[in-house]
Amino acid sequence: MIYFACKQVNLDEIIKCSFGISKTEYNILMELTKSDGPLSVEEIVKVFKKDRTTIQKALQNLFKKKLVKRRQINLEKGGYAYYYFVEDKEEIKKKVKKIVAEWHKAVITELDEL
Repeated sequence: MIYFACKQVNLDEIIKCSFGISKTEYNILMELTKSDGPLSVEEIVKVFKKDRTTIQKALQNLFKKKLVKRRQINLEKGGYAYYYFVEDKEEIKKKVKKIVAEWHKAVITELDEL
């Protein structure tokens, strides 16, 4: 928990705000950062007990924002499945730090112009 002036701010709120992601997307991102390997949509559905389409939409958004990567696996009976993973947790940390630094700089600039 981080204290800012008169308000407590949770780190998860900073990360969600930084990337413009929902609570579900944040939770999936954190699950993938803890995972030992890529996870399928079905595995993620089981963890969160949410509708498959909800999980797929969340994963697509995380993928578009380049927060997760995916690997296509061809199935024996035909078709394919995507497996999602976080390649570099440190890269996500760097992105958040950069966003917070830019915010800090903007606040300082605004204060200087008062």
